[in-house]
Amino acid sequence: MSYSLTSESPLTAATMPSRAPAYARLSLLRWPLSLLDRSAFHRAADCPLGPKAAKTRYPFRSLRYWWAAAALADYQAHIDRPLAILDAGCQGGYLRRIAGGDKSSRWTGFDKHLGHPHLLASGYDSLVSGDLEQPLPFADASFDAIVSLHVFEHLRSPETAARELARVLRPGGLLLLGFPTMPGWLARLREAQHRRGIARGERPDWGHQQVFDPERCRQLARDTGLDVAFLSGSHFFRLTGFFLENSAAWVRLNQLWGTLVPSLGSELCVILAKPSSPRP
Repeated sequence: MSYSLTSESPLTAATMPSRAPAYARLSLLRWPLSLLDRSAFHRAADCPLGPKAAKTRYPFRSLRYWWAAAALADYQAHIDRPLAILDAGCQGGYLRRIAGGDKSSRWTGFDKHLGHPHLLASGYDSLVSGDLEQPLPFADASFDAIVSLHVFEHLRSPETAARELARVLRPGGLLLLGFPTMPGWLARLREAQHRRGIARGERPDWGHQQVFDPERCRQLARDTGLDVAFLSGSHFFRLTGFFLENSAAWVRLNQLWGTLVPSLGSELCVILAKPSSPRP
């Protein structure tokens, strides 16, 4: 099922970007926190972060959406035109709401279930239902940027999803991914624990099935023909409602930790870039 919420036509492949921006290791620290501070998202009645998050300026659980919204704004400024964006696994439209100031780009929300009561009001231009582990209902090179936040850890075959997302991404485009992380050997143990729980019926089959460490992200990029443009941990310490979540300095200190030690950064923020021209 798909339906358009506006009468605008999608951006054409003729406007595809020629190359992705270059990212520094500390790029996360230069993206403005004001995007999060002024957002009404974590103060909304349906916010999934809970009432404690509404009491702080920079709730760490919102950082998973903040960094992607900031990276998209940075990318749009880099190529100096509106973007065609796919939010793959849009849930309740949380990313779209944090990026609410972007009125020029064309947003497509994609999810297996489109029944969230606030999704229609989130600001998408069109919504499409479907399964990320099946062929996607989009033509090759349809989008400048694709975002899939905290979705891949729920999939049986994230590699299948990544290949399909890479197919519908334009040359020079960006794939933004986010997921929980831990060091490699712990990640494999945790992954095995998840799968045993599902096999025994102790965990739902839509729960966490995968665990990503930095090396697995790099392997995912190699398998899909993409380049790792940026990889960082998100933060070190999170306690929802903690008074230091009102401090920008505390946020930046945690982000510095995630940048220096990604596998101990609680969540990974990953940008994969599609080469502008085919590799020889």
